[in-house]
Amino acid sequence: MTLNGARILGEEERLGSITPGKRADLVVVRGDPVGTPSEIYNVVTVFRMGWDSIRSNCARRRAEKSASINRLLQ
Repeated sequence: MTLNGARILGEEERLGSITPGKRADLVVVRGDPVGTPSEIYNVVTVFRMGWDSIRSNCARRRAEKSASINRLLQ
């Protein structure tokens, strides 16, 4: 949600801009999706609730695979 949307809902103190203390989910893309809309598909990472969710999910999957392999080897 943008700051204008947050203002309309009376939530500008909590969200609507990237400011310390505010809630934000961010999609980081390579390129300029405003100038070239197809660049929205060039996702580098996603921050959800303060966490880099792409890297966190990859680390979790690696740990799960490792545990599965260890179980098979026992």
